[in-house]
Amino acid sequence: MRSSAYAGVLWAFVLMLVCGMSMGCSETEGNVDGEPSGPQDPSGSQEPVVPGCGNGIVETQETCDDGNVLDGDGCSSSCLKEGKAFYKPNPGPGTRCNDGRHEAGEVCDPIYSYVLDGEARICEVTSAGACVLSLSSEGKSNCGTGTLEAGEECDDGNSANGDGCSSKCKKEADAVCRMKNGAHGTVLLVVDGDTLKVRLDNGDCEPYGAVTIRLHGIDTPECSKESRQSTVDSSYSAKAYIQDDVYTDKNERGGYEAAAFVNDLVYSSENNGIVEIECETRSASDATCLLDATNGRYLAYMKLKQGGKYVDLAEALVKAGYGMVYTDFTSQRLETYCASEQVAVSSKVGFWSYAETFEDAVKLLSADKQRYMTTGHCE
Repeated sequence: MRSSAYAGVLWAFVLMLVCGMSMGCSETEGNVDGEPSGPQDPSGSQEPVVPGCGNGIVETQETCDDGNVLDGDGCSSSCLKEGKAFYKPNPGPGTRCNDGRHEAGEVCDPIYSYVLDGEARICEVTSAGACVLSLSSEGKSNCGTGTLEAGEECDDGNSANGDGCSSKCKKEADAVCRMKNGAHGTVLLVVDGDTLKVRLDNGDCEPYGAVTIRLHGIDTPECSKESRQSTVDSSYSAKAYIQDDVYTDKNERGGYEAAAFVNDLVYSSENNGIVEIECETRSASDATCLLDATNGRYLAYMKLKQGGKYVDLAEALVKAGYGMVYTDFTSQRLETYCASEQVAVSSKVGFWSYAETFEDAVKLLSADKQRYMTTGHCE
């Protein structure tokens, strides 16, 4: 009993000596039960301050380091393993999935929340390094992995609707066509400044009618819409832009003007609604254009005539001041669009004429656009 007490006193003396040499012991280092009393991550580890966290090298005090400081990807912003991650860390170089941006070639990115078919989805990374949308809040859905499993009628390796296999891995009877780079078509309706309904020519897409094309790499102000009949084909109708002077997040300043600019150019005597489609493709061996799976739209560039020369419709919009460079989504033409935007802003044309400064003009847009339309968003 006496020896036990003596050992206790001796241990207390050693502890005091060590603490004194290290300039004191923090109260957050532990409690009387020996359990951490500071902030903890889901795995139960104490959250330290780690200066080198995010450099991709596991160092002292780190239990992981995945090269970023994002929470929720299996390795926390403090470089501690997370006890519950719904998707796998970035599978490595050469992939764009799970890098914190929804980019060309991706169905989704785990940093964002999604709603598809009226149901909340999460974005997870498959073992092949692809981003897919999942219904399961626990990330257990295997739809979109490319492997046919129990309960699935099909699995084409993506979470897109309209390509023959739905986002729920059910066969679709009336799938839209697979639009390919170099296709030609006729614009049936201009929905708004950056979205058009196009009927592709025979041979370019069989045997379906209109496809929805979202101009790749830019964004335009939103505008009010109502069902309208196509002037090209009276049997076709869809929601399209209308003039509305009451401005909201769904009807922003410049939205109607952007759509009207596109409409006038598309249906000018030089074009008569005919456009040529260029796009970034799925792969070097697959010329199918990239699909915005969340909205069922193809991402593409459109080539048409303006002043006797062929131009990029999106670039023409940006030059006129009604298109903004969409830096949330990567594009091979980003540099060109950014240069055109800078000229439009400095020249105060189109939307940029509505305010004295870039910052004041951006304030006229919805909160979502303000999020990425920062002063240096093109840098």
